Amino acid sequence: AVMGKSSGGYGATVLAMRHPDVFSAAVDHSGDKYFELCYKADIPAAVAALARYEHSPARFLKDFPQPPLERGRHWFTLVNMLAMASCYSPNPASEIGFDLPFDPRTGELRDEVWGRWLAHDPITSAAAHAEALKRLQLYFLDCGRWDEHHLQLGNRIFSDRLTALGVPHVYEEFDGGHMNVAHRYDVSLQRLSALFRD
Repeated sequence: AVMGKSSGGYGATVLAMRHPDVFSAAVDHSGDKYFELCYKADIPAAVAALARYEHSPARFLKDFPQPPLERGRHWFTLVNMLAMASCYSPNPASEIGFDLPFDPRTGELRDEVWGRWLAHDPITSAAAHAEALKRLQLYFLDCGRWDEHHLQLGNRIFSDRLTALGVPHVYEEFDGGHMNVAHRYDVSLQRLSALFRD
């Protein structure tokens, strides 16, 4: 089995899509999906954070990590956006090793780079990997109804797509957000235990 939470949940889903010969079960807690909502909404905050560094990601990364008192309101959002860019739009020729999907001064979307991000979105790739997901004996997904990154919306869309594709899965929403959700592991681990016991 493969399981994870947040970006780890995303990873569990992607690994299940790509390696049905390895995994018979996957658990995705609050995984990243529908990048149009969960990442694009963070662009203004990331640009605001870069203003402290003359809108230069290279300058921000030069002194990373900044002391807590110097981080500013949107520091974590910027770190998250840069981390995702390093995964979804790597570019060894770039000064920082990856491309941002937006202009760091204006926030204008860079369509070519954003397209590279969307190619990694489970919403985009579900149909191409439907047969792999159908091979799973258990595919469990959940998300908090008030997820701070709007991931409940992407997971609802994804679950609907899976249903339309005929992919068996269990999707649950619970009262909560993105943090302090370890109690949900009790639910998924019980399902995994039952599967392996059988």
